Amino acid sequence: MASALVLYCIAIVPLAGVEIHSRGFYALGDTRTPVILAVGAVIVNLVLSAILYRPFEHEGLAFAISFSSWLEWMLLYRLYCARTGAGAARDLRAIALFGACAAVMALTIAVGFAPFDTAGRFHNAVIAVAGAVAGGVMYAGVAAALRVPELEEAASRLRAMLRRFGA
Repeated sequence: MASALVLYCIAIVPLAGVEIHSRGFYALGDTRTPVILAVGAVIVNLVLSAILYRPFEHEGLAFAISFSSWLEWMLLYRLYCARTGAGAARDLRAIALFGACAAVMALTIAVGFAPFDTAGRFHNAVIAVAGAVAGGVMYAGVAAALRVPELEEAASRLRAMLRRFGA
């Protein structure tokens, strides 16, 4: 069962990517492309499942889903980049920046708050809130230091919202 779970986990990234890039096509007014690729992915999944079930059982089914998910996302991403002029280099840079911010946040929470593990509900709630705040501050700090453009965009939107409400 664990091996099938690993094979299913491999599909987490492309399944999220399909959601994001499908919506990108929808925003462009193109509903046909994501649907055609989704139908193609289902066909690939069915064929691979039929071929791989007998020799590999549930692991073959898990692999078929993961493989078809990756195939669908890669095709969707490639077509989306071609349609919008977006580039993989910019996306990989963004992923690296977000990964660095997330790593510092996770390290802060893991190292800074692990010693405070207690059995009481109130204490655990305080630690959870403090960890979330500290992690968020570290994430934002690293994002600011790395000049992540989305951070400035979020900050400007927040400032505009506060001005609208008179704060």
